[in-house]
Amino acid sequence: MAFLPVNVSGAQERSFVELPEGNYYLRIATATTKENSKGTGYVLTFECEVVMGPGESTENQGRKVWHRLNLINGADWSRDVLFTFSKVCGIPQAQIDSCGGNVDSDWFLGKEFIGSLKKRSYTDNSGNTKTGTEIKGERPVATWRTQATATPVGPNLLNPAPAPVAPVQAFAPVYTPPPAAPVPVAQAPVAPAYMPATVYGPSPQAYAPPTQTYAPPTLPVNVAPPQGATSYPAPPIPPAPVPQN
Repeated sequence: MAFLPVNVSGAQERSFVELPEGNYYLRIATATTKENSKGTGYVLTFECEVVMGPGESTENQGRKVWHRLNLINGADWSRDVLFTFSKVCGIPQAQIDSCGGNVDSDWFLGKEFIGSLKKRSYTDNSGNTKTGTEIKGERPVATWRTQATATPVGPNLLNPAPAPVAPVQAFAPVYTPPPAAPVPVAQAPVAPAYMPATVYGPSPQAYAPPTQTYAPPTLPVNVAPPQGATSYPAPPIPPAPVPQN
């Protein structure tokens, strides 16, 4: 007999608490294959570690949960289930094709996926009804969204990479187009308010006869005739002519 290398003095009994239902971010730790009880196929069992869940909670980080795939020999649906889960875990199609369509259980080690944890009831080999949990709705980690920011969570939440710093964007000057040149509007010629009439030839002039005033010759007044000269009477003064129109 040999003692185990753990001293339990002062230890406290811990009760097992099932994980609550919800969506979980899981990482595969081990993958084992075992023949089923009926001998018709195999059960591929994955031991998974909780990275986050349910939802954004990290309270259950590191706890274990198991995911099982029933692979029945010759069943088409069994083949489809294995192929679908391989794609969910990110196993390349070329890797599967290179092995002739065969899948190695070691390829799943360290792979991560999203699953919905559900409670279920089942009957064991002794006919007893028991309750447990199962994982449904497997999907790639790229579909995970945080409830607060609706952004994808990185594939390694235990050692997250630092958040990238957004580059400072230089503000480009705002281009203001020059005002459009006014479109010339054709205008009809406007006639002048007054247009002088064209007159050909000399302008007619009204004829006005010159006004003439007849003045008789002025003779000296009180001039005595020379001595010995004969004295004649003064001639009569003719009347002034009347102008004729």
